[in-house]
Formats: sequence, C-alpha cells, structure tokens
Amino acid sequence: MIWQTGITTRWYGRTTNRFLFLLTALVVLIFFYPFVEEFDQNGYIFPVLMNIILFLALYAVIDRNRHFRIAFILLLPAICMLWARAIFGMRPEVIIGSALTSALFFSVIIAIIVHRILTTRHVNRDTIYGAVCVYLLIGLLWASMYATAAEMSATAFSYTPAIMPAGEHLTFGNLLYFSFITLTTTGYGDIIPTMRVTQSLAMVEAITGVIFLAVFVSRLVGIVGWNTASEDEERK
Repeated sequence: MIWQTGITTRWYGRTTNRFLFLLTALVVLIFFYPFVEEFDQNGYIFPVLMNIILFLALYAVIDRNRHFRIAFILLLPAICMLWARAIFGMRPEVIIGSALTSALFFSVIIAIIVHRILTTRHVNRDTIYGAVCVYLLIGLLWASMYATAAEMSATAFSYTPAIMPAGEHLTFGNLLYFSFITLTTTGYGDIIPTMRVTQSLAMVEAITGVIFLAVFVSRLVGIVGWNTASEDEERK
C-alpha cells in the first residue's frame, strides 16, 4: 500500500494523465529546441525548457513518496546548475556540472517509471504515455552524457562540416540529434564518436534502445493478455 501525504494526495489526485504532461514537454524540447537553439544567444531558452521537464518528471512520480524524496533531492542541484549555465555562460565546468546533475536525475526518474510499468497489472493510456516518456528520457539522458564527454575533450566526436564548422564545439541540439539517431540504431555517419568512452556510450545506448522496445512491448502485451484471460475466467 502506498502511503501518501496530504500534499501528494492533493497534487496527484487531480489528474491521472501525469505522464502526458511530461511527454508533451519532451516532444517540445526534442522537436523544437534545435530550431530555436541558434537564437538562444543568452542561453535562457534551454534552462527554461529543461526546468519544465525536470518538474514534470518529478510530478510524474509524486505518487511514490520514498522515490519522490530521492528524486526531489537530486532535482535541486540539477536546477541550480541549469540556471548557473544561464547566468555564468557556457563555461566548461558549468556545462559539465549541469549535464551530470541532469543525467543523474533522469537516471532515477527512468528507474522509477520503469519499475512502475513493470509492476503494474493494468494498461491504460497513462501507462503507454509513461513507456514513451522512458524512451525519450533515455535519449535525453545519453545526450547529457555526450555533452559531458564533448566538453571534456574536443576529440570526443568527429563530424562533417555540414553539422558544424571545424574547430567549433557541438551544441546540445547536435548531441540530442546524435543521441536519438543512436538510440534508434539509424546511424547517418555525420557525427561519429571517436574516443573509447563515447564509443562505449553509443554502443550501450543502441543496445538499450533495442532491449527497451523488446522488453516493454512484450510486457505491455503480456499485461493485456493477462487482463483478458482474467476477464474471461470471471465470465465463466
């Protein structure tokens, strides 16, 4: 039985589509941020979008108080580092700190949502939204790790001039694109991991994407089959 405080009962009880809000914010970041990134000269758009995603991710797991407390503790440094990035500029230490704290937070959120989906006995729209959120969060998590590697070493990736002029750093939009291309095992070859660390990260992400689709699709289908069988037994 899940114990809930008065706060979580009020917040969580108002809607059952909590994953839909998170999914919407993720879609906005993934599909629209690369278009506005070049206009984000002051670096404010990215922190705003990421903060929205962080809070909605926290809200998505608000019904599990023990996990919620852990996620809330990890949320604070992630928010601080994001705004430090906006205030102090694109300093290497700030970018690395922001990427690492966000990656740690997303790792915990992914684990919580995965546990919830794997232990549920009923599939509804919110369950489907949650599974899609996990898939998109995996891409965002790896993009953060790629950003850390790219900031720590200029030779972490090689890329064609069409992506970025030679000598300039890849942007987060570039790395977000590379992350999802790797996650879906598409691989266009315009951005290539050239260090052992980034190559390993790319391999693990590709494997994770394949395993996720295989495990979660079979799990959701299995739940639907189990519910159908139970309903048939009740009718008999």
